[in-house]
Amino acid sequence: KREKLDVILPENDYSLMSKCAIIIQKFCSNEKKQNILSCLRRNINQDAMPNLCRRVLYQRLMVLNN
Repeated sequence: KREKLDVILPENDYSLMSKCAIIIQKFCSNEKKQNILSCLRRNINQDAMPNLCRRVLYQRLMVLNN
């Protein structure tokens, strides 16, 4: 349940927010906090996305889809 809540409220997800900070700043800075995950998903194939961010994002998306 907590994992799903973190996915729904990504601003509470320290791992996601810290590992994806560069991408969030670059591509998602104008998004509302509740839309950060959607923005990251849209930009998952950007060359600038760090592998650590991509891995955390894949994990969060799997939780969301279960």
